[in-house]
Amino acid sequence: ACKTAELRPLAALSGIEGRNKSYTSLTGYFLVTFTSDGENQMAGFVASYATREHQEQVPCRGCSSCGTYVASSGTISDGGYQSNASCSWVLAPGRGVDDETENALVARVKFTAFDTERYYDYVTVYQCDNIQCHANKLTKIVQLSGTDGLGRSYESKTGFFLVTLTSDDVIQMGGFTATFTNERFREPHDVDFSEFGDRAFIAEGFGNRVMFLDLKLNSAVTLAGSGHSGYANGVGTLASFDRPTSVAVAPNGLYVLVTDNGNKAVRRVEIQTGQTTTLVGCTDPRGAGGHPDLSCWSCRALSSSSSSLSLSSSSSSSQSSSSSSSSSSLACTGEDGGVGTSARLTDPMGIAITPDGHTALVCDFAEDRVRRVDIATGAVTSVGGAVVQPTHVAVTPSGLEAFVTTPTAVLRLTLATGDVGTLSVPGISRPFGIALTPDSLTAIVSDLAGHRIFSVGITEGLTPTVAPLAGDGAAVSPGYADGTGAGAAFSGPEGVAVAPYGLMMLVADQGNSRLRSIDLCPIKCHAECSVSFRETQPGQCDPKYMDRFPTCRKGYGTYEPYTGQWGGG
Repeated sequence: ACKTAELRPLAALSGIEGRNKSYTSLTGYFLVTFTSDGENQMAGFVASYATREHQEQVPCRGCSSCGTYVASSGTISDGGYQSNASCSWVLAPGRGVDDETENALVARVKFTAFDTERYYDYVTVYQCDNIQCHANKLTKIVQLSGTDGLGRSYESKTGFFLVTLTSDDVIQMGGFTATFTNERFREPHDVDFSEFGDRAFIAEGFGNRVMFLDLKLNSAVTLAGSGHSGYANGVGTLASFDRPTSVAVAPNGLYVLVTDNGNKAVRRVEIQTGQTTTLVGCTDPRGAGGHPDLSCWSCRALSSSSSSLSLSSSSSSSQSSSSSSSSSSLACTGEDGGVGTSARLTDPMGIAITPDGHTALVCDFAEDRVRRVDIATGAVTSVGGAVVQPTHVAVTPSGLEAFVTTPTAVLRLTLATGDVGTLSVPGISRPFGIALTPDSLTAIVSDLAGHRIFSVGITEGLTPTVAPLAGDGAAVSPGYADGTGAGAAFSGPEGVAVAPYGLMMLVADQGNSRLRSIDLCPIKCHAECSVSFRETQPGQCDPKYMDRFPTCRKGYGTYEPYTGQWGGG
């Protein structure tokens, strides 16, 4: 019946984009629509279609079972392969309920049984870019024969595997059995888009990683981080973090800045190489042998730790003593006026980069300060005076103002003077993440305690207009549901980001360990506008931005990119 609510877009084509393109439906059903305006008409299109048995799409000669497996976990086996076997298994991440593919950080396959004729019968494991597993985009991981694979496990950083088995016509052995699992985001705290909106970067708190998500390929990989709590600079997984809480992409698209909360630092990660360095904070916060180096911590951070701290008014030093009665002196340096690894942050939370790429703003939650960091030098100063428990920050395109969330309010911060104004945001019980639409007329705010997403009109001089965007206001408990408006459910949503083109946004749904998308669609399509045009004002159409997003889409859902357009729900 091709019900509207059950459709999953594969492509939106215009001009000559569809020439010689082919698409596959794993369900066996397609809906193709064609829409034209009232002016120019071209030659149109001709398309051929064919249906085949599933085994012909995924080769399965000489094995009892093959196919495409879309699930969060499962088991595959050749079932006793025969001579001249040619068998394939595609493994894709999924919910395991409705067989819809979903982002996986890392997929793993482990061979629990393995026995083939050595040198002649072999199993090959590939990493795929997506569920199609195109031959020219495969990355070979390993080729196994004999008993080489027994007990071995392998990872796919995209979340997709292709496993093949090939045999000759002489001897057949016991074959193989393998289990597969995939790992989703582990408590994502924040997200930000690349400069063109085709990629996203995620600060994964519990996973202690910075993730890179290719929105076109629907593949997520680790940009930096070992996956374990620690502190280390290095390339890719050689680097370590301790609860990264926020991420900001540089305007030039070359690097991201990350607030490494547990290490009380701001880290810089090069996007091209994954090289991680420390921009602000001590270079060895844990100290030799795992003992904290007290000189790496601010005095305020020490005073809130399990150790007691006494301050001397006659000098800038302090005395710290633990329950073991050992004590050491330290200098209360850093904070305002500190530079780079000499600067100290107590509780770094949200981070944003100014449009000129020169400055980062960091919310130092426990210090009640918004810090200004010179990215070139690492010099740290405060923007104005006290801002009680700043959580997240977003900078306007002009670079003159920033909007800051606190546990009770949304603030307008003038960067040149430090002046602070409070916006009235009734209905938002715990403002947390914040992002601005490209026109700077609206702020998107996540409600951590209310499990909702709000839009807030922020035009200066006007009373803020607050409207729920997604989530059920009547819900008193966290939940998970895709849907429209109040039909969606979240669990402690944290960081939010709006795509540069303004039509959709991402939410770090921390409690559900998912990345969610919301189709903002800040346009209204009407009969006088071609579906390929954007309505900038009532009755006025602008042929910008809509060539890749030709419909006003509604709905909220787990982020599920599709070829040519993105969206959920």
